Amino acid sequence: MTLRPVLLLLGLCSSLLCLPRPAAAQPALASFTVPVYALTARGTGDRLGSLRFSQSDKGLVVQANVRGLAPGPNSLHIHQYRSCAPAVEKGALVPGAAAGPHWDPTGVMGPGHGHGSHGSHGSHGSHGEHGGGGPLPLGDLPDLIANAEGVSTIVVAAPRLHSLTQILGRSVIVHRGPNGPKFACGLLPR
Repeated sequence: MTLRPVLLLLGLCSSLLCLPRPAAAQPALASFTVPVYALTARGTGDRLGSLRFSQSDKGLVVQANVRGLAPGPNSLHIHQYRSCAPAVEKGALVPGAAAGPHWDPTGVMGPGHGHGSHGSHGSHGSHGEHGGGGPLPLGDLPDLIANAEGVSTIVVAAPRLHSLTQILGRSVIVHRGPNGPKFACGLLPR
């Protein structure tokens, strides 16, 4: 066999005869752990712990191991964008504001609810209250309850979320206190 037929055969193999093998099926994502960091005017500061997200037949489960919280309830939200950076809101630099609004794929907050929209005075305002009668965005998760030392090791369930893939590529924000200022942030895997 001469070199020319071999080159022709190689050329055919790369274009017609040698079809790529199908990719192996990716295993379902069962869980991941996200480190959370204190939010500062420059971005993130000290590591405050972690949040472990896992799937169950009853929805997503979040296991907290976070310190520095206010004793009692602390709001926990999935935010639209994968960022923990500060951004300007209403003329002021706000730590964590580049994470955008709560993740709201069903549109319960309605139009015009941009970065950091919680209604008036930091409450959930127009998009309902935790435990109230109004609908909440899918990104609103159950509160983390902290002990008297400000540590939460609580496990909460998010039954409206059915797959970890729903929240990939976003950020998770912990607010200090119920609907208080953004306090800690973690980046969810892509």
